[in-house]
Amino acid sequence: MGDFLFIPASSPVAGINGTLRGGGAAIALTWSAGALQELAAAVDELERAFAEAWRGAGLPTGAGKGRAGFHEHA
Repeated sequence: MGDFLFIPASSPVAGINGTLRGGGAAIALTWSAGALQELAAAVDELERAFAEAWRGAGLPTGAGKGRAGFHEHA
């Protein structure tokens, strides 16, 4: 998914609870921090399960990079 940075709002304005920055873009978030944490945990689980299945299939890995080795993240 790439590297992203979550910046919580110091005082939410118009329902914006923070900003997600990555890939040169900034996305205003209207979700709660709890919902974002739940999403991040789900993505982590998907990445873990994918990597486990990839290794289980005997496919090459990213040589210690912790990912399947498709591409580099910024």
